[in-house]
Amino acid sequence: MPQNRTGPERAPYKISIMVIYILYIVSFVVPFTSFVGVIMAYIQCRDELGMLLYGDHLRYLIKTFWIMFVGVIIGIGLFAVGISFGFILIAVGLLFLVRSIYGLVKLLSNGPVNPASWLI
Repeated sequence: MPQNRTGPERAPYKISIMVIYILYIVSFVVPFTSFVGVIMAYIQCRDELGMLLYGDHLRYLIKTFWIMFVGVIIGIGLFAVGISFGFILIAVGLLFLVRSIYGLVKLLSNGPVNPASWLI
């Protein structure tokens, strides 16, 4: 299984995916860096070798972004009508942060992530 192989051919892909995870984490301080990260993830998915080596991480990153995006849209809508009092936004933000840190830790330890997961 290519996920556990190590070698110089993997280094550029691992570094670019690490940058995407870091952009996601930094998006709590610098807004919109997660948009840059998801664009990078989609571009990386187009590269066959990158997708073969790190496809699970790329799908996990893309899914993490869309969970956050939809959750924020729903949270803002509910907050605007006074239903959620921001709880949904806080929960989505924490989920986004936890998924990003979890994925980065797994990437650094050369471990796989479950791209089908909705939580962690």
